[in-house]
Amino acid sequence: MDGAALQYEYARVGSTGGGQTGNLTFTIVSLNQTAVAFQINGTSRAEVDSYQIRYRDGLPVYADRLEALIYLPPECVAESLQGKLNWIASLQSTTLATVTNETGQTQSFIAPAGSFQTLNLTLSLVGWEYGTLTLLYSVDSGILVYEQWVPSPYGDIITQELTAVTYPFAVRLALPDFLVPTATLILPVGTAINEALGTLRRRGKRKQGAPAENGELQSIPRKTSLYVGLSGALLILASVSLPWSQLMGLQVYLPLSLPIFVAGSTLFSLPTTASVTATLLAHSAAIAAWVGVAVEVYARRKLATQLIATSSALLAFASAAILAQAGWSLFWGSLAAMTGGAIMLASVAVRRKKKPAGFA
Repeated sequence: MDGAALQYEYARVGSTGGGQTGNLTFTIVSLNQTAVAFQINGTSRAEVDSYQIRYRDGLPVYADRLEALIYLPPECVAESLQGKLNWIASLQSTTLATVTNETGQTQSFIAPAGSFQTLNLTLSLVGWEYGTLTLLYSVDSGILVYEQWVPSPYGDIITQELTAVTYPFAVRLALPDFLVPTATLILPVGTAINEALGTLRRRGKRKQGAPAENGELQSIPRKTSLYVGLSGALLILASVSLPWSQLMGLQVYLPLSLPIFVAGSTLFSLPTTASVTATLLAHSAAIAAWVGVAVEVYARRKLATQLIATSSALLAFASAAILAQAGWSLFWGSLAAMTGGAIMLASVAVRRKKKPAGFA
């Protein structure tokens, strides 16, 4: 998230005694699947240093400084836990050293920010900067938790520990953020209210002993296909308010989802081309799903219902596929959309298999 900050406590111990302690703040300037740009400022200096890390297929390929590699994507953590550390040797950096040996193992670690299960990367460096660099990353979030630099044969030993991760708060009330969730919710909310009122009317007539009208008896077709389609529509509707991916330990929501509108940047979304396209497709899938439900409940048009349900399913699949193709990991929202799409297709199959009497 732009504006998020990783705060560290550092210590520098001189080879001849004495030392220095202080705090560092790594402020994220921009963050996406392929690059992280951030700034570092500290208590003991007035200047602010800018750094960048670039990624390809979930692996770091460039870092301005090796010791400033503050984040590893989930794919990189997973490979490293399996002992696949080739990415370290191919990582380009302006650090004046060459990595000659690397080891990786899991380790429990307690930092001021909390207790972590970490990936321990120990790197042997030769060149102008000669020594051992130890980096500990949170297995869950990929964030750098602890770092230690031990120069050889002499020099200052430097350590830093994560003390906190903070996120900015800014409520955002943009018009598109309001219109898209509203358009998605109008039909399901309206259908629910109409059916609730219809149920109350029918109960009132039964209490008065009045015979039910034929139209009232058939206002909700009691058949399997409706309930299957309704389940799929509910899942697709729920998906647009769930996190669709994860990045840097954060749950990533669609840019135009209702939670983002309500909470602003306290929830993390990346307005990239892929995520915005996935957003529009997912909301379109939800709207189409509920149009299909309404057509089946009120118009009872079998062919139209099948076409609409199929369109909704394809839109749901496409939204998740676009996000996955852009390199995002799929999470609750995208999985719910695909499951809802599959259920919508199942409802189409049920409709084709059986045609109840009295329905078009």
